[in-house]
Amino acid sequence: MADLLEYNHALARNELVDVDPNMWDNWLWYLDAREELNSKCLLNEFHLTGLIICRMSAMQVQVQRDKNSLCGCMYEHMRCDTASVIGCFALDDKQYAHLSMREIKNHVVQTQMHMYDMCRMSSNEKTHQHVAALFTRLGQLLLYSASEEEVMYDDLDGLQPGPTDTTKSRIFTESTVRWYMNVFYILFRCLHIYRVAKHPIPRSNVPDLQIFHVEATLDYFYEHTMRWDLPPGAVLCYQHEFVGMFNSISQVVYYNYPDYERRMQLEWGLIATGDHAIYSLAPVLSLYPDIEIIYEEEPLQCVPGTEGLKTSSTKWRLLLTPGFLYLISPIGEVFHHLNICELLKTIPNTAEL
Repeated sequence: MADLLEYNHALARNELVDVDPNMWDNWLWYLDAREELNSKCLLNEFHLTGLIICRMSAMQVQVQRDKNSLCGCMYEHMRCDTASVIGCFALDDKQYAHLSMREIKNHVVQTQMHMYDMCRMSSNEKTHQHVAALFTRLGQLLLYSASEEEVMYDDLDGLQPGPTDTTKSRIFTESTVRWYMNVFYILFRCLHIYRVAKHPIPRSNVPDLQIFHVEATLDYFYEHTMRWDLPPGAVLCYQHEFVGMFNSISQVVYYNYPDYERRMQLEWGLIATGDHAIYSLAPVLSLYPDIEIIYEEEPLQCVPGTEGLKTSSTKWRLLLTPGFLYLISPIGEVFHHLNICELLKTIPNTAEL
């Protein structure tokens, strides 16, 4: 932690520092973003690491203009206007390098709500470019450069108080830093997994699903569908905003959507087909008690899609993210299919789950 604080202090002084080249993968896949905070620790190791990467990316696009930064952004990407990258999802036609603090936040919230639609209508590469450029622009403002105009720091709720009542600071509040790091972390993870996911190869048959499996798993169905309906990063943001108070996913759902109505389970015939993955997930999982279900904010302890890399888990795992379901093998392969039964056929009958 002391090294991370020193790195951040150096970057805030606009000093380029050498960091571990594995910092990016360590941040996304190995650190536990859920580490609890307290009055003496308002930013945990995960937040401080993300803050370093954010600031480093901003410095790298200026110093190494022909190379990708840690997050995959290049100097030329910052000179693109948002509409040319994400089309109809753009909130304006400004260059990323000229976005203000409030405009960055509006774009991030927009991306939270429509990330997978952006991937489908544009491309995964363009969506990643968009997210990386927003992340880098945030880093530029977090460097507190004198060249940045005062008008760029226009989100007063996200800034610490100034020295007097009539002036404002350029220093971001800890809660603002936490929110950005939480959301960008989940967006980058989801985009990576979406990109590396493969079509499953059938290796076995799924056991027959019975109607009593549906009745016995109704509570899990409600939990899974609430996760499915939340925007990316919502759970992690809630956990850090209300430390020690998170007990149920319903808290997060009604905090974000006060008028939310729980989904009703489908008819048995539709559930049995597996075509409606989130409705069939809980009943089908009861047939695979050794499969571990994990969520978007949990550390995976491997870089998904890096085949042949032994992970700390010997189990097959189902990763539930907002709107998408993935199967991860013990060697880090990622599979996706809209039909959950077809997805689970990837698991060999002889596999040690």
